[in-house]
Amino acid sequence: MTYKSKSFSILLVFIVVVLLSGCFNSHYVGMIGAKNEEFNRVLVIQNVSKDLIEDKEIGEIIKIAQKHDGIWFSVSKGTYDELNIGEKVDVEYSKNGDILDSDPPKMGAKDIKVVK
Repeated sequence: MTYKSKSFSILLVFIVVVLLSGCFNSHYVGMIGAKNEEFNRVLVIQNVSKDLIEDKEIGEIIKIAQKHDGIWFSVSKGTYDELNIGEKVDVEYSKNGDILDSDPPKMGAKDIKVVK
């Protein structure tokens, strides 16, 4: 095998790996509307402002989440402790992961970052 063909093969494998990894992960951007300490979950709601969820009871926040495709994401204890209600976050999750059938649905987060 020549140097060019080896380089091409390595490049091709790298591209395939990058493309496949993108197929199994997805992102969800929204605001943290609630937290559940018992299960280390945060309720992330798309397309809402901090004003809409501020000073609301949990039942009202869940109704807002149901209307705005909110999702409960399970995170590690350390991550849970660092996150705050009202923060905008970008959640990476597996498209092939387990989704608990509830409203709002529940799933695990692979990574979650606060968006400034």
